[in-house]
Amino acid sequence: MMASKLVRGLRDPKLHKLGSLSCFFSREQYPVTANGGAQRYLNELIHSFVSAGYIVTIDSAENGFSITLDWTTASTPVDFP
Repeated sequence: MMASKLVRGLRDPKLHKLGSLSCFFSREQYPVTANGGAQRYLNELIHSFVSAGYIVTIDSAENGFSITLDWTTASTPVDFP
């Protein structure tokens, strides 16, 4: 569900023009992930966006956390033959 929320935001042309996207994930909706119980999933999710060339930032808050994807200064992924 977290990945789909981020991808939906990336597909929004209005948000895409901004160069970054931030999504908040509350403790109520994502209790296991917000409490560190799904670290492997979160690491895989982050890795998938980093591999695609995004700068990924996670900011913790008392009631959840946010993931920010930034492509304004992101490097271009390596092209493999």
